[in-house]
Amino acid sequence: MDNISFWSLIHLHWDSFVFVVLPLFFVMLGILISILLWLIRVYKISLALSGFKISAQKTDPKYLVKMSKQDQFIYSTLGKLNQFYSANVSAIFQFHNGGEFKNQNSILKWTLTHDNREPGNVSFHLKEIKWTNVLVSQANEWIGVTLIKKLWFCDFDSLPENSTWRRYFVSADLRSGLFHLVEGEYGPEFVLAVFWDTIPDTEYTKQSIKEYGDSIASLLRDVKFLTEESE
Repeated sequence: MDNISFWSLIHLHWDSFVFVVLPLFFVMLGILISILLWLIRVYKISLALSGFKISAQKTDPKYLVKMSKQDQFIYSTLGKLNQFYSANVSAIFQFHNGGEFKNQNSILKWTLTHDNREPGNVSFHLKEIKWTNVLVSQANEWIGVTLIKKLWFCDFDSLPENSTWRRYFVSADLRSGLFHLVEGEYGPEFVLAVFWDTIPDTEYTKQSIKEYGDSIASLLRDVKFLTEESE
């Protein structure tokens, strides 16, 4: 039997190749792509890959230096906020996603990431436990109210007597606070707050805390703000 090359075989049966083999190939390719897309959606492969990229970036010394300088600017801004309001403490409570419930709704949480205390003022007690990775729904008395009101002043004596957060604020020697919700393109980003160990006698300017919030938001959104001039 004479040997027939591949191209000769296609030439002899070109009609079968065009109308049967090629359509079957594209159908199988479409099925394969659909399966891959389904896997990406169900198992969130894309999220895992981006996580590896972020982890690699965080180990970059240059990135860590930029983050450190970013924090220095933020703490400096909080210090100016304290001086402007004659406050005892200022703080940033950042929102973050804590995963998903079984119904696929996001588990919304917040964490105290930065706080600046004037000399002689105590820190928030057990920050790494009581003020970290907290459900938004578990701080409805003030975080929840801030999400609704956007900007408000609170006398902590007005909180329910059995409020856990009232006790936490008291343990930090704080009597009142001004809370401002900072929002971005994708929703609430963080709460900027200033605290006093008493009830302020003077009128405070709410517009000013908004301006400080915008300044801090620009730093938190992008570490590339660090220029030679700022260095």
